[in-house]
Amino acid sequence: MDLNNLAIFVAVVEHGSLTKAAEYLRIPKSKISRHLSKFEKEQSAPLLIRSTRKIQLTEVGKLLFERSQPLLQDLASLEDDVSGQQMTAKGRLTIKIPIDFFPNQFTNICAEFMETNPKVFLHVDHYIGHRHSDSSSSGVTSDITFALHHGRLPDSDMNAKPLMSLAQSLYGATYKYSGDYLTSHELSELDCLLAPDENVWFFQNGQVQNAVRVAGCFKVPNQKMMIEACLSGLGIAKLTDVDVESQVRKGALVRLNTVTPIAAQTLTVLFRNKYLPLKARLFIDFFQSNIGRLSSRI
Repeated sequence: MDLNNLAIFVAVVEHGSLTKAAEYLRIPKSKISRHLSKFEKEQSAPLLIRSTRKIQLTEVGKLLFERSQPLLQDLASLEDDVSGQQMTAKGRLTIKIPIDFFPNQFTNICAEFMETNPKVFLHVDHYIGHRHSDSSSSGVTSDITFALHHGRLPDSDMNAKPLMSLAQSLYGATYKYSGDYLTSHELSELDCLLAPDENVWFFQNGQVQNAVRVAGCFKVPNQKMMIEACLSGLGIAKLTDVDVESQVRKGALVRLNTVTPIAAQTLTVLFRNKYLPLKARLFIDFFQSNIGRLSSRI
């Protein structure tokens, strides 16, 4: 079996089209097509069903893809390790992040990483809410995905590495709310500012997280709009403490007390295969060594 043809086949499936695979591999689309045809002849069976809109796998193609994808990732990691004496990372690195993921600090970290790794090409995509898959909006499979979450992540076949915790609290406009203690019952009757797919807030009670159902008439897609809505008195917001330090110091927002504290968010990096390519391993290490910057966004 020709490994080069196999790698092209896997790239086409991962990226969803010959055009996107050609862009990723930086070779002409016509060459992709020739290699696929040759590869299918070698297997004596059709592997792909091609249409103008999408590519589907045949039964044989699905089996070949599922068995060969992790093998190719292991080979890539082995190649990095064998040739890694010079520790030169290269190629495209696709990263997926939440839409509110420290825009200034993360951009600076990326820029500094690229300065020290000039042969790496970063492609950063974002997602809204908690729908973190390893596929970007363009259909390209991400190498690593950053997730902000409460409690345990849903079970999946992805590897997870927790990086840090971010403290959160409830806040309201000073002219409308006071810092008195709120019970869970009182909170459920107040207008809350929520993300589009959010309907519960988690509170930390010792080692246990308790979910409290909340509701509100205003849902917003990002943290900046959430803070503005909170300042306008539209409701109570659950915000990361470092995001609103300046508004609290100015007296525009007040921190609302609760019987048990809001559960902190956890920042976790997700990746498909435990044998990451060198470029991905170096980025995670570089990000973790600079993670202290994320504790202050003012």
